Amino acid sequence: MYLISCTLKIDYDTHPSRIFFALDLTGGGALPIIELEGKQYEVDEDGFLQELDKWSQDFASSYASMEGIENLTEEHWKVINYLRSYYVEFGIAPMIRKLCKETGFNLKKIYELFPSGPAKGACKLAGLAKPTGCV
Repeated sequence: MYLISCTLKIDYDTHPSRIFFALDLTGGGALPIIELEGKQYEVDEDGFLQELDKWSQDFASSYASMEGIENLTEEHWKVINYLRSYYVEFGIAPMIRKLCKETGFNLKKIYELFPSGPAKGACKLAGLAKPTGCV
């Protein structure tokens, strides 16, 4: 397996994050790997964590800047923790309507917290697999 490395500058105020692609020469394809705070994580082509057991609050905090979020607030953690607990119980991410009802945040607030949206932003920071439905 070969490792190709590049440095990606997210914006002017953040630290560079490294993205690696591990090439499987047996025909398995390229597996994106991101490096945050010196730790490597396997993600899919859209940046969703593939090894769900490697998620931590440090992962979410470090990855937040790549999603356009400077600091994770108590409100962010309320959404992230709800998504994680729902996923553990049911094996899927909740529908957006359920997310709003259970957290007490309307859809506008969810988008304020996670500018790339509940599926792309919130689920990604919660360390969930890429949602297939309407999250």
